[in-house]
Amino acid sequence: MPSTIRTPLVLYTTLYAMTILLASSASAHHELTKEMAESPRSPDSTEKAVTVTRFLRDGGTNDDDIAHNEGRGFLSDKFATIAIKSGMKIALKSNKAPRHVLEHLVNTGNLLTEKNLFLWLKYVVNYRKKMGSIWADDVYVFKTLSDFLPAEKLPALFKAMEKNPNFRELGKNLQKLM
Repeated sequence: MPSTIRTPLVLYTTLYAMTILLASSASAHHELTKEMAESPRSPDSTEKAVTVTRFLRDGGTNDDDIAHNEGRGFLSDKFATIAIKSGMKIALKSNKAPRHVLEHLVNTGNLLTEKNLFLWLKYVVNYRKKMGSIWADDVYVFKTLSDFLPAEKLPALFKAMEKNPNFRELGKNLQKLM
C-alpha cells in the first residue's frame, strides 16, 4: 500500500503538469489563426471546394473595436476590473495625479473602454474630494482625456457620461470645454 504522504505529492505533481500542458497548448499556435480553409458551398456539391480566408481571432477589418472584444473572456475581465479598482485605491492613498493613473492604465495594456474610463473618472471624482478640485479641475481632466483619446471619441464619452448620474455634471462641464 502506498504511503499517504506520497500519494498527494504525485497527485499534485500530475495536476501541475496537466495545467501547464493545457495552458501551453491553448496558447501555442497563435500564428495559425489566419489559415486558409477549404469548404464546399453545399454538402452535396460535386464541384471543387473554394478556398476562403477566415479570420478566426479577428473582426476581419482594420481599426475594428469588435476585433479586440471576445465574448469568452468575461472572467479575466472581472479580474482586470478588480485589479484596476484596487490599483486606483492604492494610487488615491498615495496621492497620484489622475494623469499619472491614466498613463499607468494605458501602459499596462488596458484598453480605454467606456468601463475603464468610468473607473478613471470615478478616481478623478474621489481625487477631487480628497485633494480639492483645484488640483484636478475640468480643464486638467479635459486635457488629460484629449491626450489619450482621439478627438472623435470624446463626444461619445461625454454622451455616456450624461447618462450616468455620477458623472452627469462633470460630462456637461467637459463638453463645454470642447
